[in-house]
Amino acid sequence: SMRYSSARLFANAVFVFSLTLLVAVGAWYLAADSKQSAQESVHLTQADWQVTDTPDLNAPPATFDSKTLPGSWHQITLPLSLPLAKKPDDQLVDAKASISTTWIRLPTDGLPLSSESLTLYGVRIKTEGSVALYANGRLVYRAQQQGPLWNSLFTPLWVTLDKSNLDAPLHEILVRIEHPSNTRVGMSSLWLGTAESLKARYYARQWLQRELPATLS
Repeated sequence: SMRYSSARLFANAVFVFSLTLLVAVGAWYLAADSKQSAQESVHLTQADWQVTDTPDLNAPPATFDSKTLPGSWHQITLPLSLPLAKKPDDQLVDAKASISTTWIRLPTDGLPLSSESLTLYGVRIKTEGSVALYANGRLVYRAQQQGPLWNSLFTPLWVTLDKSNLDAPLHEILVRIEHPSNTRVGMSSLWLGTAESLKARYYARQWLQRELPATLS
């Protein structure tokens, strides 16, 4: 009918307008990101990694010293999908160790960091478990406490490191990921800088990973 055709034409017009607007906003974010000063943010790609076992899931403590962990760190370059914490044969031998904690340590000593409050940004952390983040040994971020949400994989990381929560210049970021031993963990590289220098990058990533797919679905 003509009424149905008109309604369909209107719906298509609204979709095209919404998509055009979304693309324009995304282009603006990308352009704004390219103009940000590189001196205001640092790209973190080098990290250390190790895995420890635990019989049960545990809430992350309010403070944690990475020096209490075993010295079995392995150097990695982000982004990276880490290997399985335990192979199937290992799980048959040690069935109790069904939960693993993946630790990713990013030293920040010597980096040209801003004297202002810092923000940590990343594309994603992929895990079937929980995520906690420490700055100078203090818990500053928790996510997926009950496991991943439907949009966890598509939600960029954005953590404000308030200077009032740091008793000294930032020297280390420690990521604690608790997950089933038979699942993989992945993490993008991270950016550290002022919120002003990173917000365009963050909004552009939100546009690519959430708003655009939602519009096209």
